[in-house]
Amino acid sequence: MRSISIRQCGLTHLGRALAVDLLVLVALFAGAALLGFLIHGRHAVAHEAVGVLALAAGLAATILLAAVAALTGSARTGRIAGAVALYAGVALLVRAAGLEDSMNVWVLAGSVGVLGALGLLVLAVRGPVTGRAGRWAAGAVGGVTVAVVAVVAAVAVVLPGWMPPGLVVAVLDVVAWSGAGAAGLIALGAGTRSGRALIRRTGIAFVTLSAAHAVRIVSGRPPGSDHGAVAPRSSSPRVGMLP
Repeated sequence: MRSISIRQCGLTHLGRALAVDLLVLVALFAGAALLGFLIHGRHAVAHEAVGVLALAAGLAATILLAAVAALTGSARTGRIAGAVALYAGVALLVRAAGLEDSMNVWVLAGSVGVLGALGLLVLAVRGPVTGRAGRWAAGAVGGVTVAVVAVVAAVAVVLPGWMPPGLVVAVLDVVAWSGAGAAGLIALGAGTRSGRALIRRTGIAFVTLSAAHAVRIVSGRPPGSDHGAVAPRSSSPRVGMLP
């Protein structure tokens, strides 16, 4: 009887924690929506400023997570820091720099960065976390991602007018954001069951990130065409869930 009562208290606590996280996310989205309303129809510099703000938030989250990982020695937190770093350092950087136009080669770099981030997130939640296997797996995912992004960047610099096949860009875009949703759900479930707030909030961030881009994909808009849409404007609130 006592064990049942303790279990019920634990479930109640997890439910409250999840509800608080969702309320915080709603508040952040409300702020992003207000910002979007204020800058709608204004000069492109306003939209670029939002992209820079999202990048700054991503970099801040990366630094905070990396510092916590270094202080605590948590391999899981280190993997999550790497995932956020790849997403911010590639996808958010490309958008903040104004390089992501519809169907161009920089869109490929953004999708590759997202896939690398998802790989590290899966390793943090479900894969080998400690030991040599975990270090090798995380290093391989991060290294391959950086290498592919470097190749894409080199192509963009050498052939500035080259457009990759539209089918390749679109397929990679769908795979990346579908993976974001799946990995986010895994992290959300694992974090909720274990009571680990960081994993739960990371899951919420990636699920909502995927949902925002799913709206763009379902509406038929090509990758890189949504500079003024909800997805880029709400990157900051999603990243804000991570620390």
